[in-house]
Amino acid sequence: MESGKTSLKQVIQGISGAGAAEVLQGTVLTASPLKIQIAGDEKHTVGPNITVVPEHLTDYTAGCTISGGSVSGTTSDGSTLTDFSYTGSITVHNALRAGDQVHVLSYNGRKQYFVLGRVG
Repeated sequence: MESGKTSLKQVIQGISGAGAAEVLQGTVLTASPLKIQIAGDEKHTVGPNITVVPEHLTDYTAGCTISGGSVSGTTSDGSTLTDFSYTGSITVHNALRAGDQVHVLSYNGRKQYFVLGRVG
């Protein structure tokens, strides 16, 4: 897999080989470049070079199929559309934003971080 990104497998291998891992809480200061302020430590800010953000916490596009159901309104000929199928793609806007509270896994002696998800 040639993606240039750290995989979850690599994170877990890094944890098992580098001692204790720790779940921390933080606040996203800036989204681009990513900067996260770790709670309880004013001087501890982590940046994009040492932080892995999983795809589900980004804006991403995925394939989808929508079928069945009904659509409000009428078609150009005045009929209603009740049985349909659409295959295409959908963009999910779920990127981290300034002010988001997040859980962060620190590993490799607090040299690397993995954003687990938003708090709440």
